[in-house]
Amino acid sequence: MALAGEAWRQARTELQQRMKNIAVEEHLSALGHWSIYRSAGLHPRNFVGIDMAVDCMDWPVNLRQEFVALWRPLQNSLMGAQGVIVRWPDSSCQRKAELLAAFIRHYPRCISDLPWPMALFFARLFLLAGQVGLYILHRAQVVARLGLDIDMFEGADDQLPALYRMCMANEQASPDQAFKLLCDLREEPIGHLPEYNDFLQLANLYLPRESATLGAESKVQECDRSFASAIKGKRIAIVGPVNNGLDNGREIDDFDLVIRPNHRSNNALGSRFFGARTDISYYLEDDLRKNALEPDNYLTAMSSLQFVVLSKSCLSTFPWLSRLTGRLRPRFEIGIRCNPFFTGYPSALPRMLMDVLRFAPLEVKVFNADLYLGRRYGGNYLRANAGYTLYPGFTLHDPVSNFIFMQRAWRGGWFNTDPVLAEILSLSVIDYQAAFLRVHDNSDSR
Repeated sequence: MALAGEAWRQARTELQQRMKNIAVEEHLSALGHWSIYRSAGLHPRNFVGIDMAVDCMDWPVNLRQEFVALWRPLQNSLMGAQGVIVRWPDSSCQRKAELLAAFIRHYPRCISDLPWPMALFFARLFLLAGQVGLYILHRAQVVARLGLDIDMFEGADDQLPALYRMCMANEQASPDQAFKLLCDLREEPIGHLPEYNDFLQLANLYLPRESATLGAESKVQECDRSFASAIKGKRIAIVGPVNNGLDNGREIDDFDLVIRPNHRSNNALGSRFFGARTDISYYLEDDLRKNALEPDNYLTAMSSLQFVVLSKSCLSTFPWLSRLTGRLRPRFEIGIRCNPFFTGYPSALPRMLMDVLRFAPLEVKVFNADLYLGRRYGGNYLRANAGYTLYPGFTLHDPVSNFIFMQRAWRGGWFNTDPVLAEILSLSVIDYQAAFLRVHDNSDSR
């Protein structure tokens, strides 16, 4: 904890030094630029300057005092987090966040008046606390404030202005606008940097497939050659864990390749709904860790697969994976310079789609997914962990960004779906948010 707190104080000191040379009227803009940081979770940089921003606000004295009295204890807890925050650093944080949320419901301006990166931080913080209504409200306000105004990003570090401009284009409903911005982005210096090639390619998935002809295909790395060969020109079924009541099994098994997340022998899924075949499976380190004492549940299933896709860190964490030599494939990593989302990172289903679509399959169809609008999971998905909450995952994998990507790629003809998911992807963003709110909001105000 001491080390993490020291990192926070160092960031604070650097920010204070920067502010010394800036006129008072420019403080809010400078604080906003400082707070822009594209990280997987909540980062200290997102909130290190919040109390400075509050000092710049023209709020009544009592309002400022009440906000600070609720925010400061939560800030002190967050300062002790190890690295980025995807879970509460101590058990008191949830209650502190709930008290702040109750205040913000009455005084929403205390968030909406802040520089937009700070307001986005609070939106994600409220999502972590299960206050889904506040998350939706303030996320929508941030998007409305930004629009496609690139001036909001001037002065940000590195290539963030260009990336955020494209990510905002991805968030918009107009493919024509996104197409124009993507063309412009390719003409800027960032468009010629190899490290941003994957970002530009993934941004294509927001466009109609027939118009997404910008640039060459991503260069296939040596570790992906056999995987690319297996995917190219094939009919691919990607199967989620949701029992949506449809008899999808026979159609799933008729595809050339069947891909699932976290395939294991002790997670029996009814073949009538989920199909019986699995050729490729993607695994998260957390999934493997939950069953670390029973590796045979994975080894038995993995031994029958063509490819076992996981992060490189898994190989050192789980030595038993060495028995699968020849089947292991490093997963496609979507880091800061590759992520096309406005906020958050792709969850399992969009991540699999992004990976597979890079290798020119003939057809991709997604089955048994509802984008978290239900809890009808098949097998023992999530049931082994009675106290498990989805909110850390929601904070890391922003649900609205994930929905928008899925909807745009589906409308653009990049993949097909079963009727249940098609109905969900036909919703407006507002209607999806309302449905998500009904299922997942933990606030007392519903």
